[in-house]
Amino acid sequence: MDLSLQEAIANIFGQNVDVSADIENIFKDEEIQKELQDRISSLDISALPTHISATKEDDTLNIAEAIVLVTGRPVLFVQNDSFIAPESDIWQERLNKSKSLIESAIKAVGRVELRNHPTLDWVGTAWLVASDILVTNRHVAREFAVKQNNQFVFRSNPARQTIRANIDFKVEYEIDSDAPQFKVKDILYIEDDTKLNDGVPSPDIAFLRISSGDSLATPISLFSEPIEQNRDVAVIGYPARDGDRNNSQVMDRIFAGVYDVKRLQPGKITGVKDNFITHDCSTLGGNSGSVVLDLETGKALGLHFAGTYRKTNYAVPASVIKDRLDRIR
Repeated sequence: MDLSLQEAIANIFGQNVDVSADIENIFKDEEIQKELQDRISSLDISALPTHISATKEDDTLNIAEAIVLVTGRPVLFVQNDSFIAPESDIWQERLNKSKSLIESAIKAVGRVELRNHPTLDWVGTAWLVASDILVTNRHVAREFAVKQNNQFVFRSNPARQTIRANIDFKVEYEIDSDAPQFKVKDILYIEDDTKLNDGVPSPDIAFLRISSGDSLATPISLFSEPIEQNRDVAVIGYPARDGDRNNSQVMDRIFAGVYDVKRLQPGKITGVKDNFITHDCSTLGGNSGSVVLDLETGKALGLHFAGTYRKTNYAVPASVIKDRLDRIR
């Protein structure tokens, strides 16, 4: 069956529903032009897969975050606990349907601020999964915490000062805020860094307890049904500039050259495995620990932890988060 140019482009870049309103960028970006020329000239477009999936043999389960699709996956500024509407009419419609659910989740997502760390001012993202419990990644927590004698404690810097962590639920683009930061009181759990029976790394997950207060947001509920491929989702977190692992030109275009602030990054679930799910939201370093939010229910489908440029991103499934959370409560 012959495909129109629009359908062909959609398939080439894994967008099995439509092409975004800014499709003209395809014809402006040299990298995209080259890929179009190469693929259209050498492949049977009608046979191309319509989604990106990950296999057990994939070697990309490393600590990274990535841009998967170079068009059609917008990155939106968060301001005043809401989001700036995308240019794409399609994404506007999808996100507006879920606006109240997204806004509730936005309030529960914070940036992990560090004090006395030798090199970092902040390290990643965390979100409320219970009234005073945050979930984040193992590799985020390890920047300020360590396991000693079967318990978790705060690390010390070379000057023997204790490294402390706070959570800031704001840090929004061009918004001055005097909102309080919340102290991380306890490190409740950090998953051991081991291999599971099938050779896949153990879940990149950790839990923190923060000081409670009346201003804490409502926790994000965990999705309890089987996760389906192709669901509309959005990552909420704090992408940082990551030119070593992503094309700098593409990255600066997608992220408008602005980093380190809270963003909404919509996309789709592209694969489901027992121990991880994959998605194609545009992420960068700093998104470690971000929530992968289901747009239909406003519940967390997963905990973002890794990815590889132009391939896929990974998240710990909600079922695994619940299992580990039940162990510590």
